[in-house]
Formats: sequence, structure tokens, C-alpha cells
Amino acid sequence: MDEVVIDLNLFCDFFFTFQMQASKKYNAAIDWWAFGMILNEMATGRSPFESNQQDVRSSKLTDKPVFPEWMSETLQDLLQKLLKKRPHKRLGVNGNIREHPLYKKISWEDVERQRIPPPIRLEDVS
Repeated sequence: MDEVVIDLNLFCDFFFTFQMQASKKYNAAIDWWAFGMILNEMATGRSPFESNQQDVRSSKLTDKPVFPEWMSETLQDLLQKLLKKRPHKRLGVNGNIREHPLYKKISWEDVERQRIPPPIRLEDVS
């Protein structure tokens, strides 16, 4: 099996946040930022802060996220709220993410009680 090598500089740049830039202490707000970055990457295949590799960090510090025209307004709204520059304003820290319109059809009680079957079972994939 081939060995997988991860470039930690690229990986860290992907999750790099403003609190890290300022060497400030950080809390769960950084997890909501990372969730927004991952969700955007899953939806689009790229970072919402597009720039050349040398400017990735400064782009995240100064630019607003850019979303493709085809992305739904509901998903854009969620991502904008997760990728707020100020940690205390991020959804998850300021407001309950479960109440966002993107999740309106989800029964959180059913999720917590594991009543919802997974869309894909591992044995179905092999």
C-alpha cells in the first residue's frame, strides 16, 4: 500500500484562522470555522478564500468568502455565518446551528437517538 504524505503547511493553511494569526487563545469558535471550511470544500471542491498559495493566510484575514453563483442562498448564508472573522459572531458560538434553515428538515431528536439510517453503509460500498 502506498504511503500517504500530508503537507502540514497546506493542511494548517486550510484551517488557519485569525485567532491563530494573532497568537490568541482560541476555543470552540475555531471548530465552527473549520466546519465552514470543510463544508465549503465538500460543496465546491475549493476554498472560499481563493488566492495564490503564498497569499492563502492573508486572503483569509482580509477577504470575504466567495461562493459560486450556483450555490443555494441557504448554504451561502450558513457558510457566511460560520466563516465570520470575529469568533464571537460565528454561528455555533452566537446562535444554535441546529436552527439554521439548511437543517429545517432534520429531526435532531431522531439523530441523537440514532433512528435515522445512514445514507451509505460501509458493507454496501465494498
